[in-house]
Amino acid sequence: ASRLPETTVLVEKLVDQMVKFGSDPAGSGASSSLRLEHGNEVVMTISEALLLNLTVSVTGAKLAAKAVLTNKCVAFLLAAGKVPELRKPIMLSAEYRSKLEQILKAEDESRPGEIDVPLELTWGARFIEALMPFFSSHARFRVRGKVAFRIVKRVADILAGRSYAADCEGPTNGFDSDSPNRGLALRLSKEEREMWDDDELKSSLGYLDDNEKEERADQQVMFAQANGVTRIFQFLTSAFHGKDPTEKLREVNSLQEAEQFLEASKPDFQQEQQNNLEASRDGGVANSHTSGIKPFLEVDNLVFSGHSHEGVDLVDPPYSFPSEFGGELSILFSARWDALQNWSTVLDFGSGAPQNNILIANVGRTGNLIFQVYIGSKRLSKKVIVPDCICIGETNTYLCTVSKSGLMQVLCGGHVLGEKYDCWLPSTCVREHLYIGKSNFPAVDPFRGEISFLKVWVGAALQWQDILGDLPEQDTESHDASTTSIIKTLLRPQTDEERPAR
Repeated sequence: ASRLPETTVLVEKLVDQMVKFGSDPAGSGASSSLRLEHGNEVVMTISEALLLNLTVSVTGAKLAAKAVLTNKCVAFLLAAGKVPELRKPIMLSAEYRSKLEQILKAEDESRPGEIDVPLELTWGARFIEALMPFFSSHARFRVRGKVAFRIVKRVADILAGRSYAADCEGPTNGFDSDSPNRGLALRLSKEEREMWDDDELKSSLGYLDDNEKEERADQQVMFAQANGVTRIFQFLTSAFHGKDPTEKLREVNSLQEAEQFLEASKPDFQQEQQNNLEASRDGGVANSHTSGIKPFLEVDNLVFSGHSHEGVDLVDPPYSFPSEFGGELSILFSARWDALQNWSTVLDFGSGAPQNNILIANVGRTGNLIFQVYIGSKRLSKKVIVPDCICIGETNTYLCTVSKSGLMQVLCGGHVLGEKYDCWLPSTCVREHLYIGKSNFPAVDPFRGEISFLKVWVGAALQWQDILGDLPEQDTESHDASTTSIIKTLLRPQTDEERPAR
């Protein structure tokens, strides 16, 4: 902080030069070296410098130097997004997105009146999977803050088809690379108050390049599969908690109705518990499967260190599971990723690449989960992609289903993480390989981590409440969407040693 005014001039000149190089996609010499050899290092160094600059505490004349340096760093990262070699994979990497979240979080926590840092305009934030985590609890932004408003607007711009050139150069984004930016959210809000212009929206699509046109369609699908509208609404409603007396009254009425329901349900629940206890003593409950349907296949305790030879084929001994099946399907598994390797695969049931494959993996090297069903060998498939639901080192239980109504779903903890309609059922055929921890597809990295258990039901698309008896204890406890689970927690018989329910 003490050397900020002296160093800002030097850093400013350096960043100006890099902006010039970054804005010259066809250049040679230093420009080519920046793009092809040092792109990742430069982008991450500038991002780190920006984060440090935001977190340093200064006063007086040093505030101006801090604002200038912030502006120059943002200008460089915007310019870098114009260069194809810097777009992928550098500005789409998990490392850059992590830095993006840290910088926007630092801005969100800054004092009122501080300079704006609109990194949501950069190429790395142009994708729904990069923005949706900002609405989750771990990255919670102030719902009434300027950063949250800009991110919601950014999501809308992506879905509408706003070009990257407009973000970098258009006057409507409000960013000025030559002077400190303040009050950006206020200026943007004035635009948002106006009714949209259909003709303007259509004409703006003409500014999209070929890559942007393809990506826009993918982003719209991703937003729908991620339940984007619901997640944003849930985020925005927190702005009114504790503020609206009407909302408080609704909550009180809901609690009273819930208490009445639980009290009325208590006799039936206790009778059901008694019946289950008697049935289990008589051997009437098989394997504790709540669904009452025996799994088609079942394995547990598979650990993989990431080597290609470690994957197992459930067709081979000692497993020797039947390989002919199809139709409605439910796959329940609990897994921990120790690394996000390239398309590392939890399971791949199929006969080729592709050949009627049923696939569950992480997308690329990201934390996105994909559930995909192929028909035949012509790469015709239906898939559900759930953004950022995989955390390295964290064990989670997922239920993936395909129903005869054409609905594909991915659930976790009783909640639907992603779904897609108008899908097809897996073909009924012999699948030569039932791979766990590896894939039928070449150039795919093996799975690294642990699959605690895997169960597959054929002929049924189960719901979360159907498989509660098949879950580990911690997953059953964390499920708050099931009426059965709520009643178990709140209405179990009292004992002298009973602790208060969570």
